[in-house]
Order: sequence, then C-alpha cells, then structure tokens
Amino acid sequence: MKYSIESFYDFIKQYFCDLGFDDGQPFPYNGCIDFYMNNKKYETSYLCSNDRMNDNKFLVGTSLYNRISFQEVNDILFKFIANDNNEHYTVHSLPDYDLYEEELLALKHKYIESEKDLEEVKNILLPYISQRVLPFFEQIKTVEDVNEKIINVVDWMRWADYIPGQTYYKALIILKLSKSSSYDSFYLMYKDRLEGYLSGEMPELASYLKTFISIKEYLDQNY
Repeated sequence: MKYSIESFYDFIKQYFCDLGFDDGQPFPYNGCIDFYMNNKKYETSYLCSNDRMNDNKFLVGTSLYNRISFQEVNDILFKFIANDNNEHYTVHSLPDYDLYEEELLALKHKYIESEKDLEEVKNILLPYISQRVLPFFEQIKTVEDVNEKIINVVDWMRWADYIPGQTYYKALIILKLSKSSSYDSFYLMYKDRLEGYLSGEMPELASYLKTFISIKEYLDQNY
C-alpha cells in the first residue's frame, strides 16, 4: 500500500480524538496535519508529507507546533490589522515549560511503508502529546493565565518568545482584558520607545505606532 498524508490522517485521527481533540484536517499542499481542541482554541500541527525526491514515499518527522488562540484577543486585534492566519495564535510556548521533542527523534526522516511503521509512529507520537502537549494546553485556559504566566514573569523584550506575531498589540489587549495594573505603564513605556525610534532612523514605525495608539483608545472606550 502507498501511504499519503490523507491515509495517515485516517489512521491517526481516532487516537487524537481519544486524547480530547475534537477536529482535525490534513493539508497535503502545506505538508501538515492540524488537530484542534475546544473549538480550535488549542491546535497541534504535525509536519509530514510525500517525499518527491524518493519515489513519493510518505515521510513523517519530529516537527510539532502547538499553539493556543483566544478569540477575544483576535476579535479586537483584527479590527486594526489584516486577518492573517499566522496572527491567530496568542501563545506558542511558556517560560520554563519544556516542549523539547527529544522523544520524537526516533521519527526523524521516518518513512511509512507498512502497518508496523504506522504503529511505531503512533506509539511514539501519542505519549508525547499526552505527556507534553496536553499539560501545556492545560496551563493556559484564560487570558489571565497568559498575563500571569508570561507577561508578569519575563521581561517585556522576551514576550515575543512566547506570544507570536504582533506581540505587543496582543500584549496590550491581554493586559486590558486581564485588568492588569501594568496596562497603562506598559502602554506609556512602549509608546515612548516607539516615539524615540521615530525621531531617530526608523520613520517606518509611524504606522505601527498609530495602530498601537488606536488599539489603546479602542480598549479604553470599550473595556
């Protein structure tokens, strides 16, 4: 039998369902399978594809991307920036939480050519999801958790390590929704820095600053 991303998905989806994922979708052209939980609030993407350089054999690997999205953040964010799929994610890692994929190294460049191969992948992938990924999701249930476990814990210049994309737009929104006492002080500090850069050699930040101010005005008027 010739395996593909679709046939692999058909094999593995019930096991992900048993772990609590309620939806999933293979993306052959992107070379990944996405699994979703809680109305797409939690997402795990597993990279796998057919190897065009080797008789189009189906190939899995070690790359998993685990992300958390908050609709309440995105509802505000996309009033001010383009609704880009890459901006939907609010959190993709946590300070001092190890998502290192050492257990998955046995799957590096692993070709799927038999049912035995499928079972081997299942027996490595599912314990990793259960023991590493699900506890990660469990730690971030609300925007208050993002504030308490990221924004309040690490220096603001490192927030981008954990909050991807337009980090500081998202952080401002999270601070407001969390009713954080740091909301105004962060806004003033970051606004002053942006204005300082504008007076120097970074005039391209003008539109970014304008959006940052607009988000603050919207938050103050509506929340």
